[in-house]
Amino acid sequence: MKKYNFQTKLMKRKEAFIQIPLLIMVIVFSVVVGGMGYGAVEYHKVSKAMGEAEQLTREGKYDEAIAKLEPAQNKLFGKMILKQKISTELDTNKKLLEDKSEYNQGIEEFNKENWEKAKELLLKVSEISPHYQDAKSKIEEAQKKITEKQIAKAVEKSTKEAKKKAEEAKRAAEEAQRKIKGEEAKRIAAEVQRKAEEEKTKEKTAELEQKIVELQQKQQFQLQESYKASEIVESLGKYIVNIVCFGRYGDATIGSGIIYALGSEGQDIILTNYHITEDADLTLEYPCVVAYSSDPTKGLTDFYFAEPVYYPSVVSLSTMQLIDFDFLSIQAKFRLPEYGGFEIIPNASLKITDRAPVVCSEDKIKVGEEIVILGYPTIGGEYLTATEGIISGYEGTYYLTTSAKIEQGSSGGGAFLKSTGCLAGMPTFVRLGRIEAFARLINMPYLQQNYLSKIWGTTTGDASDSIFCNGQFWDSCPAGQGFYCPPMGDPQCYSPDSIFCNNKYWSPCPFGQKFYCPPVGDPYCY
Repeated sequence: MKKYNFQTKLMKRKEAFIQIPLLIMVIVFSVVVGGMGYGAVEYHKVSKAMGEAEQLTREGKYDEAIAKLEPAQNKLFGKMILKQKISTELDTNKKLLEDKSEYNQGIEEFNKENWEKAKELLLKVSEISPHYQDAKSKIEEAQKKITEKQIAKAVEKSTKEAKKKAEEAKRAAEEAQRKIKGEEAKRIAAEVQRKAEEEKTKEKTAELEQKIVELQQKQQFQLQESYKASEIVESLGKYIVNIVCFGRYGDATIGSGIIYALGSEGQDIILTNYHITEDADLTLEYPCVVAYSSDPTKGLTDFYFAEPVYYPSVVSLSTMQLIDFDFLSIQAKFRLPEYGGFEIIPNASLKITDRAPVVCSEDKIKVGEEIVILGYPTIGGEYLTATEGIISGYEGTYYLTTSAKIEQGSSGGGAFLKSTGCLAGMPTFVRLGRIEAFARLINMPYLQQNYLSKIWGTTTGDASDSIFCNGQFWDSCPAGQGFYCPPMGDPQCYSPDSIFCNNKYWSPCPFGQKFYCPPVGDPYCY
């Protein structure tokens, strides 16, 4: 009987168990080594594709770069390790390709003079594009062309409408005047005949004739009152301007303004309503246009660019908005195409010798005082319009009420006292319909005392040749004499205040000198 060797059998089984794990390790090692070899090849291919794509990007061949990157993104190795970098490069090239297309289309529209479309396309070019700076420059050029086109179109439209409406208004006024005269003549004749038949005596006839004379005198008096209003238009209308401010969405606000002061650099300053300027597009180089005429009876003749200007150390924006006043600074003059081609003339000033109308003193403004309101309403177009009424009362601290009609476009103009010609108020925004029966004026003495005088000094008074000197406003030279305007270098110059003299407002004294205020009887008074 063969002896069974249990120990030998056990050793063989152990060797078998050891050999199986070794075999598995060999197989796994082969797979890993093979995989690593394949991975190295894939990494080399993806890296090469990315390098080629980067070179194509630098050359501006974004579509070819995308063609290189998209297959690389889909490779197994690209998905695992280089996914984020490939994705970033791919997105960048897609954006650059889109920017290139927008830029080329924008330049094409720019060359066709389609400024709005060109601007729209070029604004889409991102900062990473090599065309970004060129696109930005073209956008600025396109915006300037758009502004010039808007201004020319708005002025042309306004001028045509103004001429048409002015002619219609003139014809209507002439017809109304003829009817009034005819009706009045008929009424007088009928009155004479009726009275003559009733009385049947020379005495009664003579009495009737006397009444006719009185009636004629009354009519003459009324004509004289009308003449005073026309005199105000003739002498003070030169201070009133027409204003158009362009909004952000192609709209425009039309109103009036008052030539009021000189800025720190000698530019003309216009006083107007805040609501006229509040929607002006300040991204434009010239957000507003000021139209002016030294003879308002002949229509608007000169056109200027202007922009809002503020004095925060004196008055806050919220206060200006509450009361409804603002300032415009004249920047440049321009000529319309119909007057010899569009041309911008920088640093131009308005054709006016004296600075501003005289503001009424507070004690001159009384309830019942007659006023004339001057402005450029939309129905009047390019012609200055005058409406008459009385001061009806006070409304709080800032405002006066008046019976005079204030039409759209007249807001920002001037309300002058018929008795003295001084500036009493500035019409505010018409809020109900086209006309307010009981309208509102900004109280100019209040505005002058609390804000304007702190910027430019005072112009309060009534006389046409008034003077502010040594901290006091003089309605006339003492003893009826005239003030002395010193020549350059005159040793008598000493007062630091501005002066109105020889039909000109001086601020400051020429070449930094100071003006001499003569005492009564001074021989320099002439």
